[in-house]
Amino acid sequence: MIRFFITAFISLSLIINLHGQVYHYKTGKVIPVNVHDQITWKKGIFNNIPADYGILVTKENRNSKNSRLINIPIIRIKSLSDSVINNPVFILNGGPGESNLKARLLFEKLLKQHDIVLIGFRGIDGSVNLDCNCYKNALLNDTLTFNNAERIFNTAYDSCLNIWKSKHIDISGYSMDEVIQDIEITRKNLNYNKIDFLAFSYGTMLSQLYFKNYPQNVNRMVLIGARPLNNYLLSGTNIKNQIEKIYVNFNQNHFKHDSITTIINNISKTLNNICNRYSLFNKYRLFFMSLSKLYSTDEIKKNINIYKKAASGNNKELKVLYDDFYNNFPKNIVSGDFILKKQNKVNFIFENNYKTFEDSIANSINYWYSPEISLLKFKTTFPSTIYDTVNVMFISGEFDIVAPSELIKNSNCFKNYNTTTVIIKNAGHLDLFYSKLPEVKQNVIQYLNKQ
Repeated sequence: MIRFFITAFISLSLIINLHGQVYHYKTGKVIPVNVHDQITWKKGIFNNIPADYGILVTKENRNSKNSRLINIPIIRIKSLSDSVINNPVFILNGGPGESNLKARLLFEKLLKQHDIVLIGFRGIDGSVNLDCNCYKNALLNDTLTFNNAERIFNTAYDSCLNIWKSKHIDISGYSMDEVIQDIEITRKNLNYNKIDFLAFSYGTMLSQLYFKNYPQNVNRMVLIGARPLNNYLLSGTNIKNQIEKIYVNFNQNHFKHDSITTIINNISKTLNNICNRYSLFNKYRLFFMSLSKLYSTDEIKKNINIYKKAASGNNKELKVLYDDFYNNFPKNIVSGDFILKKQNKVNFIFENNYKTFEDSIANSINYWYSPEISLLKFKTTFPSTIYDTVNVMFISGEFDIVAPSELIKNSNCFKNYNTTTVIIKNAGHLDLFYSKLPEVKQNVIQYLNKQ
């Protein structure tokens, strides 16, 4: 009898630990839940607007019976309308590796007709953070080259795996598939029938994946700076085409009669001359930074002359630019998240091709964001007919290196959308989220607020 009670007590303790003893990721207080996939709410203020703050308690890995529970923050801002309300708008920001609890895409005019919902990205927002300094430090390794990048990044990733394992983190629970389940659970808890998506960059992939799994639940999507769902790798060909447009536009007096080959060769010579001339610039990191600086047209205008000066012997401004970039990058990115989110959802056709400059500069980004680890060594394909029952607005930047509009046009999985396409002039990828946001905002509001 005593043994029975001891066994029963231990079993009850395990049940309580699984379903009740979940601690709030900020306060440390116990969250009173009886089963997983519950949300507890309290009132608050977000971006100076009254909001409901929720904590979703859910499984870390839904495919595991004995998975521990984690908690994920949710923010819901109710519509200002007391009468007709359109479908709620779920906002999905960029990344991966960045929080989703940002206010930049929270357009207040949408609140006239919609509730707005932001769900924290698991692995960043909430009780588990997948940051890993080992991986960040690998990019700053003084011995880093194109030839050894794969080895250095893989070794760093293995160190991260050991750290996560020591913290009892089940990495299988941090894929895009699990993120869209968080969205679906939230939709059900809030009793929404259909939803709209307002998404940027990585968030556009999540929107597509959610629609692939729950097409009946989606009404409209606005996809800003969109990439096809299963394509994370930058293409040298796409970069080459965009560089031609960028340089001809910003240097018309110098380049308007030059071929793309001449333009690319000039850029390649400039960067290689800088690396050969000054040992203080790591070639891999200089290429990485140079491509990153093409994400914004404001950066392009500012930096073209800085590179020219450095190639001619004056490297002071480039040194400041370089040091400033790596003092801030990648410390603001949760490095484990941008790798693990790609589980099961990356079209991994990686070619170690350095025959051309554009391939080399593309691979400087690809190696870092999509390392050749066993976790990502596969490819997935999706039928082209699955997206024909939803209305979509694509908003693309004219000079977007990361997600050029041609990428959308040439992708089979987008061809059957009921689409509206907007090209924002003189805009790079990040400009859509910053300097060109007013223009983006105007298009979004007109599209989502129409009946």
